Amino acid sequence: MTQQEIIDEIRALSVKNYANRQIGRRQQYGWSVVVECYDDAELLELICEDNPTPTLAEAINTVEEYVDFWSEQYEEVRSTVW
Repeated sequence: MTQQEIIDEIRALSVKNYANRQIGRRQQYGWSVVVECYDDAELLELICEDNPTPTLAEAINTVEEYVDFWSEQYEEVRSTVW
């Protein structure tokens, strides 16, 4: 699978989850960061940071870890607002 095909798959997954936002029992707000802020070059940099030739599964795992981080940040800020 080429890097562009991996990026296309990540982009499709991101848009799907961004639109859905409810994954399992936990809200996943980090997908909004991926969809709204990252272009293809930035996504490629993110998924190739630790591994220059990731598989699709490795790339998805990397992005999901990033999404989890941003979801936790969102929930932390949200919990202190009120």
